[in-house]
Amino acid sequence: MTSTTNMGKPLKTILVGLHSLCAGGTERVASTLLNAFAEWPNVEVHCILYGKKPEVFYQISPKVTIHVPDFTFSDRHRILSTLRTMGFIRRVIRRIKPSVFLNFGEYWNSLALLSAKGLGVDVVVADRSNPNKPLGTIQEFLRSWLYASAGCVIVQTSRAARVIKEKVPKQRVIEVIPNPLASWPNASQAPKRNEVLFVGRLIPSKNVDRLIHMFAAARRDDWRLIIVGDDAQGFSEMGNLKQIASALKVDQWVSFEGKQRNVAEYYRRASIFAFASDSEGFPNALAEALSFGLPCIAYDCDAGPGDLVVDGFNGYLVRTHDEHQFSQRLMELISDQELRECLAANAKKSVAHLENSRIAQDFLRACGSV
Repeated sequence: MTSTTNMGKPLKTILVGLHSLCAGGTERVASTLLNAFAEWPNVEVHCILYGKKPEVFYQISPKVTIHVPDFTFSDRHRILSTLRTMGFIRRVIRRIKPSVFLNFGEYWNSLALLSAKGLGVDVVVADRSNPNKPLGTIQEFLRSWLYASAGCVIVQTSRAARVIKEKVPKQRVIEVIPNPLASWPNASQAPKRNEVLFVGRLIPSKNVDRLIHMFAAARRDDWRLIIVGDDAQGFSEMGNLKQIASALKVDQWVSFEGKQRNVAEYYRRASIFAFASDSEGFPNALAEALSFGLPCIAYDCDAGPGDLVVDGFNGYLVRTHDEHQFSQRLMELISDQELRECLAANAKKSVAHLENSRIAQDFLRACGSV
């Protein structure tokens, strides 16, 4: 919907859709963008949450109107619940008449495109996955069919853009927009500690179990590994990780902090960021660590880390699953404060282009709202 404000300027209504605003990378990006959109002149912002657990973990501006269904998605009656969800999305679109419907999530974009059919709203989809991640036969078919009808497909890396172009040759508008950095207004100026930090969901692809092994090989008694994150996506990793730390006799040097709302405090005081994920779309935690001036070590997996870490400039890229090299790089940083400071000096400025208002403007431009 395009209307007119009292100032005579056009008012754009943007509807942002996703399954939830729980703790997670896509959700953090969406919350950052929602808050930035809300501060944009003459943009009215709505958010629709339609997943199984449409919770809100992140702080959202009161200027954003949030819509949630009045029913619970039932796996026992999955088809019926999916149809009810589609009906809910259609009702919200009819009621607020948005200028554009921006939806997040590779598993949810097809649902959004189907739900909006025939309503005359332009749908923009943001694909967040590793470009080589198999989505399953049905999801891959739906993506190849429905993405062609999207007004624009937003991806995080140039590699992802090439993959989408191959899979959806009829889609001509593909925008590469990296994730924005979160703003941390209440982060303290904490003194640095001898801490190696990991932030992320405790799921197998993050390889936190192997990270504990690599820390054990590289550690000194005055250094600790701090793990911020909790079990997710149906996995129960925490108990196993604690057993590994105990078996390696490093449990007194490994701290499991669980899910934390104020992650900034951990970034502030850490000295090194270690990231052993082997599957990423765009690793938010890695970008955040660089923004706090942390030298980073990461596996050079298919997409993501190579867009952020410049080997030898702001951190180190390691061949995926090369645990010996990862441990060696970690040992070098633990042992050499001058090296850490040199890489840290380059880290913060290397992600200046990810400032959230700049990325929000890029999203709004791709949505035709600026």
